Amino acid sequence: MTEAVVDSVDGFDDTLQKISARAEVEGAAIQVDLQDVPLRPDGPILVGPGPRSSVLWHNDGISFAAAERGLLPLANDLVYTRGPERRCAPPEETRISQRAAIEALVVHLLTGERAESLEWMEASSD
Repeated sequence: MTEAVVDSVDGFDDTLQKISARAEVEGAAIQVDLQDVPLRPDGPILVGPGPRSSVLWHNDGISFAAAERGLLPLANDLVYTRGPERRCAPPEETRISQRAAIEALVVHLLTGERAESLEWMEASSD
């Protein structure tokens, strides 16, 4: 597992581009966990390859999955890696594009809040 510290939106975007390139080589999305400094667990995001992602928000022991309004679920699970393991994200948790996921994370990093432009549904996993 690798850690990266970013202190700007450009640095965040650059880090996600590097992760996306690595995901392309591995042939599966990669789970990225965000933590504030001082450390506080936050929601993971699935990064590349492919057009879909997943953003989970944890609040008081409940997980919520972000979804773009009008974006239908995929037909199949989205395969991703978390460390050395391969896992699957269910279609109802991957109703967000890569770009919208990144924008939601920027909103969170700048405000500490969930993006209001997205729907947030209770997630069954994580």
